[in-house]
Amino acid sequence: MNHKTSHVQTLKDYVARQRLTLGNLRSRLRVRAGHPRLDESHWSRLLCFVHIPKCGGTSFNDVLWSVYGRNFLSYTYHAASPDCDPGDITRDQAKNVLAISGHLPYGFHRQFGPPDETVFAGRQVHYVSIVRDPVNRLLSLARHVRSFPSHRLHEATKAMTYAQFFAYAVESGHTGLIGDSQSRLLTDQHPERAVEYARTRYLAVATVESAPGMISALAEKLCWPEIRLGHKNRSPKSLASDEDRALAKQLCAQYCQHDTALYDYVRSQPGGFIVSDAL
Repeated sequence: MNHKTSHVQTLKDYVARQRLTLGNLRSRLRVRAGHPRLDESHWSRLLCFVHIPKCGGTSFNDVLWSVYGRNFLSYTYHAASPDCDPGDITRDQAKNVLAISGHLPYGFHRQFGPPDETVFAGRQVHYVSIVRDPVNRLLSLARHVRSFPSHRLHEATKAMTYAQFFAYAVESGHTGLIGDSQSRLLTDQHPERAVEYARTRYLAVATVESAPGMISALAEKLCWPEIRLGHKNRSPKSLASDEDRALAKQLCAQYCQHDTALYDYVRSQPGGFIVSDAL
C-alpha cells in the first residue's frame, strides 16, 4: 500500500467514528449572518486542530466550541456514531465552518469536499496542536485503552497490567499506537520533521502544561471572546509504579525518539508554547 492510499484509508477509518452525520451537519452549522460574536476577520480563516489522543485535546475542543459554536466541527473516535464522509461536504456548507478538530493528520482540511475541489479555497488555514511528555502520555494511553470499552483494543487488554499492555502492544504489532504517534499526526507521517513542522507550519503548538498560556495568546491574536479552560476526558486513575514508569521510559527511548524531541523543543520555548507571528 503506497503512502497516499494509506493516508486516505486512515482518514476514512477516523471519520467513520465521528460525531456528525451529513444530515445534521446541514442543520448544525450556523449561517454566517446569524453569528452574534464573530467579526469579519473570522470568516476569512479556518482553524484546524490536530487532536493527538491523550494530550488534553478534549478540553481544547471545549474552548473551540465556546468560541465558534455551531461553526465548529469535531471529529473523534466514537464507535457508536454513523459514518460521515468529509467528501460529502459542499462548498456552501464549508463557508460556515470556522474550525475543525479531529484525530486527523496535518493537512486534513484538503480532504473535505468532492475530489478535485478545494472547498476551503481562499481561506487562511491555520493549524494548532498540543503535545505531551511521551512517558506520561504512554501511561495515560494504557489507562485509557484498558478502561474504555469503546476503544478497539479494550477487550484484549482490559485485564492487563501496564507491563502486559506494553508487551502486547509490541508483540501484536501495535507499535504505531505508541511509537512516535504524536509526531506522525503532527506531520502526516513525517515524524523526523516534527520540530520543523511545529516551527514553520503551525500557528500554535503547546505542551499540555502550557496549553492555558497558548490559549490566552490565541485569544488575543484571534480576537476570541473570554474563555476558560477546563479538563475533560481524563482516564480513571490507576497509579503507575516506579517500575511501570521505568518501563514506559524504556519504550519511549526505543519507539518515541521524535516525540521526545518534539516535546522537548516546544517545552523549551518561552512559556512552553509556540505561537507564530504569521497570521
